[in-house]
Amino acid sequence: MTGYTYAEAEYLGDKELLARIRRAEAKSGKKTGQRYTRDENGKLVTHRVSVSFYPKTKFSIEDQAPDGGEFSNLRELEESEYEKTFGLTL
Repeated sequence: MTGYTYAEAEYLGDKELLARIRRAEAKSGKKTGQRYTRDENGKLVTHRVSVSFYPKTKFSIEDQAPDGGEFSNLRELEESEYEKTFGLTL
C-alpha cells in the first residue's frame, strides 16, 4: 500500500482520514499529492507524495513515468528529497 493523499481521501469522502492526513501534514510540514522536480534538461518530473499510518505515520514518494504513465519506485520520503520538490500554485 502506498498510502493516501488528501485529494484521494476527499474523493472517498472519508472525513476521519482527511483529518488524519491534515494533522500529519501539519506536524511534518510536508504536503501530500503531486509534487514536481526538474530533470537535467529542465523538464518537469511528476512525483506522488502519500502518507500511511500503519504501523507508524510514514510519508512516501514515487515517480511518474516520463510518458505520463504509471507511478513507480516507491520509497520512504526523506526530508532532503522533499525539499527538492515543489508544488504548482494557481
